[in-house]
Amino acid sequence: MASGVLYVVSIMQKKFHLTFLFFIILFSANLHAQETVQGNSPLKIEGEKVDYLLDKGFVIAIDKAAIEYKDIKIFADRLEIDVNKEEVKAIGNVYYVKDKNTVKAKYLFYNLKDDKGYITDIIEGYFPPWYWKGKRIDILSENEFILSRGSFTTCYEKHPHYHLSCSSATLNLEDKAIARNVLFYIDGLPIFYFPYYYTYMKHVPYGLVNWVGSSEEKGFMDLAHYNWYVNDDFRGRVYLDYEKNLGWGEGFDVDLKTEHGKNYIYGYYMDENEDFYDQENITRYGGTAEGNEKYKRWKGIFKHRQEWEGDLTSIIKIEKFSDENFNKDFYFEEMNKGVDSFALSRAPENYFSLEQVKPNYNSILYVNGALNDFEQLIERKPSVSFSTREQKIEGLPLNYKIDANYSDLEEVFPEDENVDGDTKVQRWDILGKVSSPHKINDWLVSEPYLTLEGTGYSESLEGDEVFRSTESVGWNFRTKLVKPYGDVQHIFQPQIGYYYRPEPSIPRDDLIRLDPIDRITSQNGFFVEFVNRLKVPQQGGAEEYLPSQEYDDFYHRENEAQKEILASTIRSYEKTYREPFNLRILSNYSLEEHKWDYVFVENTIIPITGLSLISDATYTPEIDQFQIINSTLGLSKWEKVGGSLGVSYYRDESLCQGNGSIWFNFPSNMAIQLVTTYDFDNDFVRSNGVYINKSLHCWTAELQWNRYKNTRDEQYTSEIFFTLSITEAPGFKIPLSRNLTPAANGR
Repeated sequence: MASGVLYVVSIMQKKFHLTFLFFIILFSANLHAQETVQGNSPLKIEGEKVDYLLDKGFVIAIDKAAIEYKDIKIFADRLEIDVNKEEVKAIGNVYYVKDKNTVKAKYLFYNLKDDKGYITDIIEGYFPPWYWKGKRIDILSENEFILSRGSFTTCYEKHPHYHLSCSSATLNLEDKAIARNVLFYIDGLPIFYFPYYYTYMKHVPYGLVNWVGSSEEKGFMDLAHYNWYVNDDFRGRVYLDYEKNLGWGEGFDVDLKTEHGKNYIYGYYMDENEDFYDQENITRYGGTAEGNEKYKRWKGIFKHRQEWEGDLTSIIKIEKFSDENFNKDFYFEEMNKGVDSFALSRAPENYFSLEQVKPNYNSILYVNGALNDFEQLIERKPSVSFSTREQKIEGLPLNYKIDANYSDLEEVFPEDENVDGDTKVQRWDILGKVSSPHKINDWLVSEPYLTLEGTGYSESLEGDEVFRSTESVGWNFRTKLVKPYGDVQHIFQPQIGYYYRPEPSIPRDDLIRLDPIDRITSQNGFFVEFVNRLKVPQQGGAEEYLPSQEYDDFYHRENEAQKEILASTIRSYEKTYREPFNLRILSNYSLEEHKWDYVFVENTIIPITGLSLISDATYTPEIDQFQIINSTLGLSKWEKVGGSLGVSYYRDESLCQGNGSIWFNFPSNMAIQLVTTYDFDNDFVRSNGVYINKSLHCWTAELQWNRYKNTRDEQYTSEIFFTLSITEAPGFKIPLSRNLTPAANGR
């Protein structure tokens, strides 16, 4: 049968460039396969001299020869193309290029039909981020290679600071590289031997991560974990820690993603050295169990989230600890594993929830319990709730909202506490709200409302079933005033509202009070709120939608669909703005007690990009004192220097402290950050820290030093860590000595 092959051959001879388009027609059954391959992917051949030996089925390009096929380019002094066998031979100064992957060698053989071949006498290769050499590389497919007698590094110097050699390596550009009989060299000196080593080609977490440091309290510390990785949906870590004065700790975690779900499992265990607690000035809290069990410290976590049909989402969360002090005692170790500070400061969470979210309503089934014997919480076994969005009543100028809930409640206490009194009740509650938002004179939004609430209890403090009813009325007024000054907008949004609720049919003192629903009492007062802000155009910003009161007001928010249509319209026309000034003041006045309950103020000032002052405060006029004050001044305007200065005050916790931080970026590729925390109430420095990051060509070195204590009379505890890692392969950490080691790279 006849087969046709189309070639585009560009012939470059001296400075004369001539392009030929011709057909080579060969009447042979042997050429049937090449019609499929080359008919869809024509070859582009270039050279100072190109000879086509049509009778033999050869094309030969000489001097500055190049061939392009699919996404592969081959350059050489001489190229020989066998049209019949669909084979390419490259000889002399060979370059094999595929995307960002390149190989420089002396000889190449490649089969275009099978995408297979080999390269010998390799001078150098680059598969980002790895530079490598080898005796021979076999090409198994477009993305698979086998390297024989090779070496590789991420250091691009002619004489690299480090490299690894291997007897053979299998490389998959879409997955990982696996090397065998690996020697690790630093400046030509062999340091380690690995019978087997693998690295992922796409910068996923992998390899051994090792912290080594020293603590005055814990002594020498070596905190290590190994990142294992199957794919993006299945990965995890194995932990092995050693703390000289405490002992060994072991653990693991697993991340598993399915098509519609996510799972996380974590476990950690340490059998502490009981002699540790015989030291003086120990700040560690220790376990709370009896006998030797108090030294067996452990933690287990399981999380599962699943998406179901019908807009359903289920969540299971289990957190079980050996004792209530685990997170406090292992705070540093847990932070090192990537756990955030909030999760380490809150109580354990154990619950199951099933939630359905619809455009106009949502419903939730929730069950929680105390799995740890030191917990105090309100158990809900179960709680079922249904809530509608605020939406318009068809044909009437009214909006409505309904909330309904059933709960089986019980307050549980730690095992060592004996609590008298009623702590268990079944309760159902339903609340209905009707409002009538409308505009007055096209500038003022008026919204009167009425709520009715009924609550049933399986028993009261007297032991009888009871039903409590209550109602409330209110009237809110709000507006938005905009004054333009050129491109600058001054926006003032005042709001005031009156509310009244008489005493419920059953006083709260007669009920088993477990949550805010049970504590409802009479109210008579009003609130005021003022928002004062400036908006200026963001330089260089693309058009972007910013929420505004015009579309958020109830008078035209009939449903979520209409809201989104209007939002899309505004998004099309509104520019990107930033707010250099935003002040919000909120206060509440009780007409029953004739006093202001509180004044809340929050303020954000960003006069220029990179400079900000963010503050909030809660003030109680009755006692003429602030309850909470937080303020932070941040500077990140310049590339070389920045920092922050903040103060925090919490009256109920008798805490007043200042926080400071300053960082520098030096031209020598070094960054330094200094941090400190000062306790104003007790007049002492709670903590100091120094963090240094230095780029050492293909290495990154990090030094961390911390000193801290919790009370004025304690001795300071100091900890120091040193990190050395390969910049382009942060999962591969090199422990240098007893006091020098890499820091964890997290996930």
